[in-house]
Amino acid sequence: MRPSVRQQFIAFSKQFEGRMPVMYLDTHTPPLVTVGVGNLIDPIEAALELPFQWKNATPPRPATPSEIAAEWTHIKSLSSLSNHASSIWNTVTQLFLDDQAIDNLIYSRLDEDEAILLKRWPYMTFATWPADAQLGVFSMGWAMGPSFQFPLFEQACIKQDFSTAATQSHMADAHNPGLTPRNKANYQLFMNAAQVLKNTSGNLSPETLYYPRIL
Repeated sequence: MRPSVRQQFIAFSKQFEGRMPVMYLDTHTPPLVTVGVGNLIDPIEAALELPFQWKNATPPRPATPSEIAAEWTHIKSLSSLSNHASSIWNTVTQLFLDDQAIDNLIYSRLDEDEAILLKRWPYMTFATWPADAQLGVFSMGWAMGPSFQFPLFEQACIKQDFSTAATQSHMADAHNPGLTPRNKANYQLFMNAAQVLKNTSGNLSPETLYYPRIL
């Protein structure tokens, strides 16, 4: 991926997912245990791999696997809270991830997503795409998983027709209004990428992430 995409990915994603150091339930049906910037840790094995700590321990004390499992099981049982304000989760949790652990988790998943995308035919030339287009695909993969299937979108990506990709990138948001702002951002990312490829004056670089600027 372009360095500019990696550098801006966390800030870009935070505006849609928030940033939670504690376990919480997302809005899926049924709700899934999540942490960080929309990082699923469901099933429980994913949580057990993370360096959770006790909130109120002085000095900080790492949580044991059994303690992490107990917290995860408790959060999983609170499905009635899945649509409450995010602040509710701070009141029902005892463990947290520090900022470095959250960043490490995000970059680890981002690298995994890229590895999956690069094995898929529509994204074989992904490394050469403008930064805005790369971020647009990562954004879609973050919301749906990197194996998402959007045939018309993928056909456009094979041709690097990013104007068409923009119109075909819409994720259904009727039952998830949180996707609405992400859809708008993704559309603009692909439209920016189209402008970068159309650039004839040489003043637009595929290495540069232009979003949130509109080209």
